[in-house]
Amino acid sequence: MEQELPEACENLKRSLAANDDLSASIARKAVEKELAEKDAAEARRLLATAKAEALKAATEVAEVKKTAKEKFSSTTAELDALQIAKEQVEAELDQNYEESEELLKQCFDRAVRQTHVLYGGATSHW
Repeated sequence: MEQELPEACENLKRSLAANDDLSASIARKAVEKELAEKDAAEARRLLATAKAEALKAATEVAEVKKTAKEKFSSTTAELDALQIAKEQVEAELDQNYEESEELLKQCFDRAVRQTHVLYGGATSHW
């Protein structure tokens, strides 16, 4: 037994050292796991934030598109109305030009008649 005791002590020391090594390894793995879980939680939080920001941006883009479409429709309607108004003004301008031209002819004819009446002269018709 005396021979077995030193050998058993040596085996016990080796087992204790291996146990200490294993305990330290388990503790390191636990710390690494905890850090990995914290990193994963932070990554999930960042992902959720990014998703929320992307959704907000997509909503804002949709609103801008809607507003732009409404303004485009409004501007197109205004442009159509202005085109119609322009055509009406051009038609009125043409009518006024024709009336002015006719009025000028009548004034000229009147001046010729008045000259004829005042100064006499041969009867000629323009």
